[in-house]
Amino acid sequence: MANKCIFCGNPAGSREHIWPKWILERRNFGPFRLKRAGAPDLILRSELTTKAVCHDCNTGWMSKLEAALKPILEPMFEGKSVSLDIYQQQLITLWMVKMAFVWDSTKGRNTDNAFFRNDDGTALAQRIMPPFTAVWLGHIGEDYRSADGHDITLNEPPKRVGGGNVVTIVNEQFVAQIVSLRPDQMPTEPTAIQLDFAPGNWNNTLVRVWPQDNANPIKWPPPATLTILDYLLLRDRWRTGDETDHIIHL
Repeated sequence: MANKCIFCGNPAGSREHIWPKWILERRNFGPFRLKRAGAPDLILRSELTTKAVCHDCNTGWMSKLEAALKPILEPMFEGKSVSLDIYQQQLITLWMVKMAFVWDSTKGRNTDNAFFRNDDGTALAQRIMPPFTAVWLGHIGEDYRSADGHDITLNEPPKRVGGGNVVTIVNEQFVAQIVSLRPDQMPTEPTAIQLDFAPGNWNNTLVRVWPQDNANPIKWPPPATLTILDYLLLRDRWRTGDETDHIIHL
């Protein structure tokens, strides 16, 4: 039986690039590591694609999203100062959630904390963001490409009450991080979930684009620039416990 599209439920089979092809064509960084929450890391030596989406989604709203984002992201990749209005912030958020869905789909359909559970993909295709999701943007001082993900466990001792994902990406000088939580029991009223994270200069190195506090534009890059070490700290700022590497070379 054919897999269903992670965004609409129709039969999947259309090849979608893990990193959008237009990004790969901008700059060849050689092999890179894709860290996926709850799955072995991938060392990619070529363009990796997934058949997790259908033709209509791939050539429809997803293609339109990439076309709309390209003129916004390209100057940010190059470290140029931009002002992002509320619509552009929403587009970047939508793109980051879409990227997280597609990356997560490479793990298989039965893994824990997958982004494409609970009809979130169907909602995303209608530009409805998953609940309990936040996105931050940063600027790194040297050209780099990486995609890193890990799981979050929500605990109310002595039991587990939910999970979630963190995905952090860098392409050239653009950095973005998305955190999306999945309580086992969705609250019936508006609720804030507080998470502990590692200390850092995050107020100066990051700007948040989702959720949005107001309709004002935001300035990018943030006041402070990340180093490679800062990026590694950012990648792991939500992490607790030990990590064991499992790597697959492609």
